[in-house]
Amino acid sequence: MAETEVETRYGWLGLRPKALQVVNNTWCFLFFISCAGFMQGLVVNGLTNISLTSIETRFGVSTTAVSVIPISYDIASILVVIPISYYGGRTSQTRTVGVGMLVMALGMFVMGFVPHFATASRGSPMDDLKAVGGASLGLCRESGDGGVQNSSAENLRGWVAVFYLGMVLLGFGAAPLWANTFDYLDKNLKHENYPLFSAVFTLSGIIGPGFGYLIGGYFLTLPFDDIDKSDEFYADMSDSEYKKLQQDPSFIGAWWIGFLIGCAGMFIFSFPVLGFPYEFPKSASLRQHRTVEAYGQVSAAEDVKPIRNMSLQDFKMGMKYFFTNPVLLSITFSGAMQGFYLSIIASFGQKYLETVFNMTASNASFTMGAILLPSSILALIAGGLIPKVCQFSIVQLLVLCASAALVSFLATFPILIGCGQADLIKPDDVISYRSLTCDVTSCNCSPTLYKPSCLDKTTNLFSPCYYGCTEAGNISSCSCFDQSVNSILVDDLCETGQFCDSWKLVVVLTAYTLICFTVFFNVPAAESSLNRSCLPQYRSLAFGLRSCITRVFGGIPALVIAGAVFDSKCQLWQTTRTGDRGSCLSYDQSVSTGYTVLILISSGMMTLLFCIALYFAYSDSQSKVGDDKKEGQRKSPLFDNPAITPEGVSQMSNQHAEKRADHENGGTANPSYEEYQF
Repeated sequence: MAETEVETRYGWLGLRPKALQVVNNTWCFLFFISCAGFMQGLVVNGLTNISLTSIETRFGVSTTAVSVIPISYDIASILVVIPISYYGGRTSQTRTVGVGMLVMALGMFVMGFVPHFATASRGSPMDDLKAVGGASLGLCRESGDGGVQNSSAENLRGWVAVFYLGMVLLGFGAAPLWANTFDYLDKNLKHENYPLFSAVFTLSGIIGPGFGYLIGGYFLTLPFDDIDKSDEFYADMSDSEYKKLQQDPSFIGAWWIGFLIGCAGMFIFSFPVLGFPYEFPKSASLRQHRTVEAYGQVSAAEDVKPIRNMSLQDFKMGMKYFFTNPVLLSITFSGAMQGFYLSIIASFGQKYLETVFNMTASNASFTMGAILLPSSILALIAGGLIPKVCQFSIVQLLVLCASAALVSFLATFPILIGCGQADLIKPDDVISYRSLTCDVTSCNCSPTLYKPSCLDKTTNLFSPCYYGCTEAGNISSCSCFDQSVNSILVDDLCETGQFCDSWKLVVVLTAYTLICFTVFFNVPAAESSLNRSCLPQYRSLAFGLRSCITRVFGGIPALVIAGAVFDSKCQLWQTTRTGDRGSCLSYDQSVSTGYTVLILISSGMMTLLFCIALYFAYSDSQSKVGDDKKEGQRKSPLFDNPAITPEGVSQMSNQHAEKRADHENGGTANPSYEEYQF
C-alpha cells in the first residue's frame, strides 16, 4: 500500500475477507458505536449516579467523598483527551476507540466485582436488620439488641479508592469514544447528514443513562448481599413488609450488578468497532463536494487527502487556531455550562427528589429515568432532523441553540418551589420530648442506628428506642410519651403530603422534563456548529479540547459544588463505631434553594455564550458575503486580466496591428485564438 493510501476494507489486521465488507458502511458503524455509547452512558451517567447513595451507606463515606467518584472519571478524561484527539485525528480513529472500549470494560469490572466481592464477608447495616428483624430494629428490647450498632463503615471507607480507580479507567477509555467518533463521522458523511448521525450517536449516550436509572432502580430493590432473597429473613416477608423494608435507611440495594452487565456489553461491542477501516471506500469522493465554512476562512473546497502528518509545530498551530476562534470558544464554553447543568441534574436530581418529596431511592431513580429517557429521545431526534430537513446554515443552527437554551433557563425557575418539613428530634434532643423521669437505659439504644418514626404527623424521631417503644408504630407501647398529648406514631418518616401539596411535585417534574428536552434538543445543532466553524485538519483536536474544557469548567466543579451544597444542609450525620462522621442521614429542605441557584447560573451562562457565538458567526457570514461579491467582480473576464486597462488595451491593439502587418508582408506570425483571450 502506498504511503498516501489508507485502508478502506473492514476486518482486523490482515484478515479482511470479502464476506465482511457487507458491514463496511456508515450505518453499521453508527449502530456499533452507538451500542458503545449506550453502554458507557448506562454505567457512567446512569448506574454510577443512582448507586452513589447505596455506596455511601455501604462503605460509610460522606456525600462529598462519594461525589469524587464521578469526578475521577472527568479528571482521567482531561489528562488524555487532548493528545488522544490529536493522535486519533491522524491515525486510525476506530482502532483508538476500540482499544478505549476495552479499557472501559476493565474499569467496569473493577467497580462492580472488586469492592463487592472483596467485602462480602464484612459487616453492613443489613446485618443489623437481619439480627433482630426489620420491624424490631431500633425498638426498646430488654436483651439489648434494640441497640445493635450500625456496622456500615467498619474499616470499609478505604474501599472508595477502588471506585476512584475504576472511574479513572473509564475516563481513559471514554476519551477517544467522544473525542474521535464525531470527527470520524464527519470525514465519512455529507454535511447535511452529519447532524442526524451525530444526534443518533449522542442519543445512545443519553438513552444509556435513562436505562441505567430504570435498570439500576430495579437492582436497588434487591438486597445487595442476597439478590435472590434466599435468606429466611426475606422468605418469611410479605410484599408489603418487604416494600417497607426497602424504605429503611439501613437497606442497601444490589448496586454492583449493573457494572458487571456493562462490562460484558462493552467487551463484546469493542471487537466490531476495531474492524472498521481508516475511512470508507466512497468517503474521499464525498469530501470533494464539500465546502469549508470555518470562521475567518475564505470558502473553498475541502481537501480529500488523508491528514497523516504529526508534529509539535502542527499541534501548536492547532491549539492557537482553536483559542483564537471566537465561535469555537463560545460554543465550547456554552457546552461546558451545559455539562455543569446536566451533571447537577443527573447526579443530584435523585437526591433532590428524595430530600424534598421524601421519595425512596428506587422511586426517585425510576422517576428520573422516566423523565430523562423519553424527553432526551424526542429532543435528539427532533434536533437532528430539523437541521437536516431545513439544511440550516451555521448562523441558523446557532439561533436554534440560543433559543433552546433560553427556554431551559426559564424552565428552571419552577424548581425553586419548596416544601415544608417535619421537625427532626436527634438523640441529644429527646429529653424535651419525653418525661424527665423516663429511663430508657435498659433499652441500650444506639446513637448510630437511624430508625425514623413519625410522631403526630409533624415530628420525625431518630429512633423509637429512645422513647421506650417496644412495638413499631404503636404509641401505647412507648413508656416515654404522654398519650394525652401525643396520639399517633407511624413507623416511617412523616409523609410529605403533610407539608407539600401534590401539585408542587407535578410542577417540578414538568420543569425537569422541559429542561431535559430543550438541553438535549440543541446538542446536534451545537455539534454541527462546532464542526463547521473549524478547519478540517483540526476538528478532531477541537472535539478533544471541547471535551477537556467541558469537564474542567462543567462536570468537575458541578459535582464538587453541588456535593458541598448538600453537605452544608445536612441536619443529621451518621456516626460510625469509631466515632467518625459517616454519610448524611437527613437533609434540610433549604437545600433546594442552593441546588436551583446553581442550575439557574449555569443555564443563564449557557444561553449567553450561545448568543455570543451567534454574534461572531453572523458577523463572519456577512463579511464572507461581501468578500464573495468582490471576488465575483474580480473574476469577471474584463477584470481577471491585469492588462485590461485603457493603456493595456491600446498597447494590445498596437501589437495586434503589427502582427497583422507582418503576416500580410509574408511573415510567419499568425495570431492564434488564444492570444485574444482576456
